[in-house]
Amino acid sequence: MVAEVEDKLGPIDILVNNAGNNPLRNIMEIEEEDWDWTLNLNLKAYYRCSKAVLPRMLARKDGRIINITSISGQRGGFSCDVDYSAAKSGINGFTRALARWAAPKGVLVNAVAPGYIETQMLGGEISPTLAMLLETVPLNRQGTSEEIGEVVAFLAGPGATYIVGEVISVNGGVHIA
Repeated sequence: MVAEVEDKLGPIDILVNNAGNNPLRNIMEIEEEDWDWTLNLNLKAYYRCSKAVLPRMLARKDGRIINITSISGQRGGFSCDVDYSAAKSGINGFTRALARWAAPKGVLVNAVAPGYIETQMLGGEISPTLAMLLETVPLNRQGTSEEIGEVVAFLAGPGATYIVGEVISVNGGVHIA
């Protein structure tokens, strides 16, 4: 995949790892195959994509890797998503460890941890559970994908050359509530 992209578009300077699916099952409903599927998608895919782009970034001594994680990786998610929360928490550790290793070699690694964002995963209608969660948001609303994109664009740009290994929370103030 990386070779094909680089053949058509040139070197990959910025990788945004953004994969996620939260099946919303409690631990008693999760079979081992389910656990593996969730961690493969939400964590292992980040490792695989990062490892694939790193050789060329390291050779150029330049590059950015931006991992999209989640509020669930910082404080645990719903009571029914231990697999998703574990994977997203793993991304936070992966981000910091990779950043520590890659920064001296010229590659900056950071993450963005969205809160409750208007996405397909949370659905278009505000469910009773989501309404309850939104009560914990000081801004009193869901965030937008555009707001997340602005932070990602900042981390990819020239203003973020001294930011490394950070997990930036974009959650409407949930952590201060």
